[in-house]
Parts: sequence; structure tokens; C-alpha cells
Amino acid sequence: MKNVFSLLFAMLGCMLMSRAQSSDSAINLKSSSPEQRAQWQSNAMKTKLELNDTQYQQVSAINLEYAKKGEEIKNSGSGKFSKYRKFKSMMSDKDAKLKKVLTPDQYTKYEEMKKEMMDKAKEAYRDKQ
Repeated sequence: MKNVFSLLFAMLGCMLMSRAQSSDSAINLKSSSPEQRAQWQSNAMKTKLELNDTQYQQVSAINLEYAKKGEEIKNSGSGKFSKYRKFKSMMSDKDAKLKKVLTPDQYTKYEEMKKEMMDKAKEAYRDKQ
């Protein structure tokens, strides 16, 4: 179960990672700070979603806010199921905020990329079993 949570937090930072991006240029998300994860995710979103400067600033603020919240959940003394529920709720809140900043087309692309990364994460978790 510990691997599931590690995987969920890694997904937070890499859900928008391009397949073409080499592993050399990706940060080590597991040992990175919330600020590093938020910056990395914002940069990936800027490229993949073609964000304008205003959107980039807003998305960066949202990503930082939720990277910090995710870190708090991860480090809390709560049980695994409780952490999972809190994390899932947090991601729903984040998505709602992003939906207000992104255009409909950008949000659709964001949702597609998020689903793709969830599928990859589930597959990686199954492979470890």
C-alpha cells in the first residue's frame, strides 16, 4: 500500500510528462520539494497545453498550492485510506481551479493527459506486484 501512495504522489508531479521527455531531464519526483514538483509540472503544462503567460502564472500558483497540500497529506499521521481520500479530494479541488484558468480545449487535453498518466501508474503498480 505504501507503494500506492508513493505512486500517487509521483503522479501528481508527472501526470503531464511528455512521453518523449528523457529520464535524464526529469527530476527525481520522490525526493523533490513541493516547489520543485510544482515548477516542473507548471513547465510541462506550459509546453503541452500551450499556456499563455497569464495562464502560466495562474497555473504555477495552483500547482504550488496543491503540491504543498499533497506534501502535508503525505506527511500526516493519517491512515493510508484516509490519505488516499484526502488526496483524491484535493485533486478534485485542483482540477476545478484549473478548469477556471484553462480554455475548454486545454482542459480537455489536460484531462486526457491525466488519464494517460493514471493508466501508466496503475500498470507500473501492477508490474511491481
